[in-house]
Amino acid sequence: MTKAPESALPEPRRLKGAGTRLLVATMWEKDYFDLIRTRFPELEMQVSKTYAEIAPKGAQLKPQVLFTCRTHPHPYPREAALGTPGVRWIAVSGAGCEFLTPWDPQAITVTNGAGVTADTLAQYAIGAIIAFSSRLPSFWRRQAKKEWSYQQVERIKGKTVGVIGLGHIGQAVAKKAAALEMRVLGVRARPAPMAGVDEVVGPDKMLDVLRQSDVVVSSVPSTPETRKLFDRRTIAVMKPGCIFINLARGAVADQEALIEALRNGPIGYAALDVFEKEPLPPESPLWTMENVLVTPHCISDYKDWQYDSVALFCDNLDRWLAGRPLFNVVDPERGY
Repeated sequence: MTKAPESALPEPRRLKGAGTRLLVATMWEKDYFDLIRTRFPELEMQVSKTYAEIAPKGAQLKPQVLFTCRTHPHPYPREAALGTPGVRWIAVSGAGCEFLTPWDPQAITVTNGAGVTADTLAQYAIGAIIAFSSRLPSFWRRQAKKEWSYQQVERIKGKTVGVIGLGHIGQAVAKKAAALEMRVLGVRARPAPMAGVDEVVGPDKMLDVLRQSDVVVSSVPSTPETRKLFDRRTIAVMKPGCIFINLARGAVADQEALIEALRNGPIGYAALDVFEKEPLPPESPLWTMENVLVTPHCISDYKDWQYDSVALFCDNLDRWLAGRPLFNVVDPERGY
């Protein structure tokens, strides 16, 4: 038998993760990390199930990588995370990273899990558009009273959706809305043509988009610039009877102005998953307004979404170990 040349022989199998230490800091009830153990068998990993364990376990392990999440409503120990000895990369399981700002990008790279739950958030937005346009909340109330009474509904085909913020979530909303033959306008910090969006403009043209939109979807990141982006001034230009959907953070909408607009116009309906104060206080009028859908900051929480978040992290860890650029790197100045 002719011996194969050495260049043709397969390389010895290298176990991934040797020399790398990872601290996983989550408050998840289940252990979702078998994928990490399988893909990186020589990785040294410890799991912190409470925020209080981050500092002592970090001091002991001295991890180069920290995979973490923020669990509402618990305050996140920012100083312990950023001060973990040896940490060079912090991977956040979700999209929001405001609980870590500010950080020094020369010392620590922060990535997020943007895109993991985008499709589910978009599903909620489209569901709310269909429900309000078909007057389902009203019909459900009548059904509870066994009331047989007529009410006209609205078609969504041809209606205009204004998507404010065209990141992963906004793009997912735009794609689904376009599939339903809706006209899609988008606002993006850096305007550029995007699939499923009829027109993309910059923040300076946002009021023009609001004036045209039958549905306004807020999917902007939480930054100082977007705080109370939807205030009395911006809400006042919205189309009478429009639907407002907030998928972003509660701080981007002035809640008092929103309540006033839901009572007196121009907003006809609202689907709100995020609020200025969470949990939403029992005395808030939003709870009992018939034109409002209140969900408790949970519409991205599909069953075992954590597996998808861990899978995204593993793909990025492959890049980190190979010395390749990471994806979903968060700009500490922009916050996303």
